[in-house]
Amino acid sequence: RKIAERKREVKKDRDIFRSLSKDDQKRYVRFRNMEKAIKDNFSKLPYSSQGILDAHLKKLDGLLDSYLNLLQLKERYVRFTERTGERDIVRAIDGLQQEMKTDPPRVRAIKQRRMGILEKRLERFKKAGENLAIIGAQLETIEDVARYVYEQSLTMQNPEEVSFQLDTLVSEV
Repeated sequence: RKIAERKREVKKDRDIFRSLSKDDQKRYVRFRNMEKAIKDNFSKLPYSSQGILDAHLKKLDGLLDSYLNLLQLKERYVRFTERTGERDIVRAIDGLQQEMKTDPPRVRAIKQRRMGILEKRLERFKKAGENLAIIGAQLETIEDVARYVYEQSLTMQNPEEVSFQLDTLVSEV
């Protein structure tokens, strides 16, 4: 069952990877290559450190999965913001406000409902922009931690420190 489950996960990861833009695919491949380099460096360390290092590698695998999912989520937000023009919504709100000044009360009431929908769309658009910025910051943080772990794997002195850093990042992601 575990093998079958892992095969499904790998297939899902491949599908997600293929759905990414070329730039994000390159970004993911760089991260994956860094993970391989870290594993190679860790494998050269003394056996006494291997228990802690194995835990590092499992955390890195989890970060790699989170990284891929964040890239996919980022692309969804980018597509949403490209399709939904904030200026178009603002323009529609402004136009509707102008029209409502001269409309009879019953027509104005109907247009007020439309105004509420447009305002909710604008709010959703702004929230999407904020989420996109958060995702970008999370991706950059993961990349920085991976670089830190890579550098640490070259000059390993305190495996517990790296473990703490990874635990903190994994819980944040």
